[in-house]
Amino acid sequence: MPALARHLVQRIAAQLKKPVAEPTAETLGLLAQYGFPGNVRELANELERAIILAEPGGPVSDDLLSDRLREGAVNGAPRGLLERRTDDFERAEIEAALARANGVRAKAAEELGMTYRGLLKKMKRLGMA
Repeated sequence: MPALARHLVQRIAAQLKKPVAEPTAETLGLLAQYGFPGNVRELANELERAIILAEPGGPVSDDLLSDRLREGAVNGAPRGLLERRTDDFERAEIEAALARANGVRAKAAEELGMTYRGLLKKMKRLGMA
């Protein structure tokens, strides 16, 4: 994560034509703890925001990161753990409902108490569609 973050900071700072110093150790630590459900794109967006807020020539410090990311670890668990567990649970419930409905998504949606479109949207978000 630190190498990727440094690379993105250099690239984004060049694109924005704004010179900044490397991310601080605290910033790199917070970035490493965060689960990044949006993958590299979310990391790049977070760093772009920090670079825009940074003083020219100044470091990308942890106080420039979003509140969501700065909350960091809860009880030593990496941020994003609850989201991953929730996604796993939802995926299993959807798979079970689809199995009981013989693959008919409309029936599975009804059983799960959601709309057909809501089920499709959730399946897409979970990488099931």
